[in-house]
Amino acid sequence: MLIERIIKVIKSPQKAFEEEIETITFLLFLLLNGTILYLYSVVLVKFGLSSIQNVLPELTNELIKTLQATVTSYKFLYLTLCLPFVSTLFSASIYELLSQIIFGKTNGIKLMKNLAFASTPIMLSRFIYVIFSFLNIGYSQTLNIFFIIWEIILFILAISKTYEIEISKANLLFFAPYIIILLLIIPAII
Repeated sequence: MLIERIIKVIKSPQKAFEEEIETITFLLFLLLNGTILYLYSVVLVKFGLSSIQNVLPELTNELIKTLQATVTSYKFLYLTLCLPFVSTLFSASIYELLSQIIFGKTNGIKLMKNLAFASTPIMLSRFIYVIFSFLNIGYSQTLNIFFIIWEIILFILAISKTYEIEISKANLLFFAPYIIILLLIIPAII
């Protein structure tokens, strides 16, 4: 049921975001996302930093060993497993609040589930990086631009289908927090 949902989000996201997502599938997805994030962090520190050390010799072996000890700790595992839950709840809360203020629409639980599955591209990107690292195949981090754009499109689709609003309004809702932050930062810079 989890794999079917992920495949449905990849193949037909509009249909996937219209359907109701079972709570157990949602929770399992967040756990999977956290597990992949943990593996990604471990692999990035183990393999990624050694390649960066050639470019930035300032990174000492001591710093790399400290980072390796940190990412392989139980506390870090716990944090990476909790991060998808916290970030999904936080982003869904912000979009739910803005939706109520701007459009007078509410559907927070469905939005939270849809936003979780809208993060599938970044999860896939991390998983591919882990697989490529274990197979000793080079992975260009510039590929992540494709996954980020794909994720933004899925977030906007998820918002649109959850609140049953047009894509243009979903765009406005998606970018509203960034615009608000920018408007708050600009006076501080000037």
